[in-house]
Amino acid sequence: MERMQESGAQAGAAAASSSEDDMLAQMLKEMEKGGFDGEGNEEDFSKMLLGMMEQLTNKEILYEPMKDLHDKFPAWLDKNSASTSAEDLARYKEQQTLVDEIVARFNRNGYSDDNAADREYIVDRMQKMQAAGSPPPDLVGDMNAAQDMLGDLDSDAQCPQQ
Repeated sequence: MERMQESGAQAGAAAASSSEDDMLAQMLKEMEKGGFDGEGNEEDFSKMLLGMMEQLTNKEILYEPMKDLHDKFPAWLDKNSASTSAEDLARYKEQQTLVDEIVARFNRNGYSDDNAADREYIVDRMQKMQAAGSPPPDLVGDMNAAQDMLGDLDSDAQCPQQ
């Protein structure tokens, strides 16, 4: 029985890795197709970033972690609201609302990653989540590295050129 579980876990990890590799390869193709050889303009780069954001906000990738947050947030707030600063509590409540909206949209009858209105709705809520900062660390673990990376994508700082 243990071997079957181990084998299943390895297969799942391999499938996830393959999916991530496929997405990365597709993004690199888009960059090449768009002429990103260091000469692309800001508008092209923004389009590419928006495309990446859309890829990362599809239901297949985002639903499970959002559903997990959706399920855990109410109990966490009940347990920790007295020991959390008012400022953090307001942020966490805003995040809970955004998570609830994302999960509700994913669960809506007729939702499709191919529907522009659905995509825009999810991207908008994810940008608001990012702007509100990290969720409580004991709900999601240490996300400082991921938060820093996402913050770098949104900044207007210029990337060094070779």
